[in-house]
Amino acid sequence: MNICLTLPSRTAVRSATFFGEEIAAVDGLHTRIFLFDTCGTCIESVNSLRCYSLLRYDPVSNGFVARCDTCGNRVFYLNCFFAEIGTASLGSLACEGPLYDVTMYDGRLYATFEDRVVAYTRDGSPLCTVVRPRLGVATRHYIRSGDESLTHIVRDGQSYIVHSSDGCGAGLVVPRGLTLRNFTIQDADIYGAFTSGYLYTYLVPLVSDGVFPATDLSMCSIMDDIAGNCCN
Repeated sequence: MNICLTLPSRTAVRSATFFGEEIAAVDGLHTRIFLFDTCGTCIESVNSLRCYSLLRYDPVSNGFVARCDTCGNRVFYLNCFFAEIGTASLGSLACEGPLYDVTMYDGRLYATFEDRVVAYTRDGSPLCTVVRPRLGVATRHYIRSGDESLTHIVRDGQSYIVHSSDGCGAGLVVPRGLTLRNFTIQDADIYGAFTSGYLYTYLVPLVSDGVFPATDLSMCSIMDDIAGNCCN
């Protein structure tokens, strides 16, 4: 099921993440975290310490990892009430370059830089490089769930999503006009958060019951699914 999110601040979603039966979203401009139900209805907003531009749920700790644009490669740990409880630095601007994305799986952080994805411990100690694309290919987002992973790469201005499972790979072209903001997990399914224009963000299943791609990424298909969803 595709879900459409619109922030009451009338700003663009920078990051959205499932947690339990809700969705949390941030815009990177306000010290607010916006909470939605899984029908896309905004049900609450809560104060946050910073203007977070990235927010990811961690089911292991029942908390979140977040970052803001003004704090370099530093990430912040939040509890289930969105209060900061810790921090870590992932690499350095001088060596790894700017941090594009970070996700958590099985107690590890997966940090996406311009030309690699690196696994870290919670305290920021590097473990290994998990993705290193060939020259001319940039990495933007990464997520892992069990034996499956999705990597968002960019080559010659075109975005692609690469799916890997049990050593096998497949790819999907992101249609022009759609911008992938991040990946997020609901149960065992992996969703992508896409924007088209400025105000609207669409959560679209990419892996469902082990099937990739789980959805036609055309705007017509996305909108038809949302229109047919009785919640909206």
